[in-house]
Amino acid sequence: MGEPPIYIGKEVEKLLEQILPLISEIGFPAIVAFYLLHRVETKLDAVIQSLQNLPKQMQNLKD
Repeated sequence: MGEPPIYIGKEVEKLLEQILPLISEIGFPAIVAFYLLHRVETKLDAVIQSLQNLPKQMQNLKD
């Protein structure tokens, strides 16, 4: 007996609908590069925020 299809959710479905045409137009390596750049940008934002809060944290430790 076959297994029922897995429901992935409307958000993922919409994302796939947007990504699949891009893959066919510009290629898989470009999509992977954009994905990795997005992930790095998110992590850089967190690093920048931490660095901006560092003087305040250092002052709190000093007090």
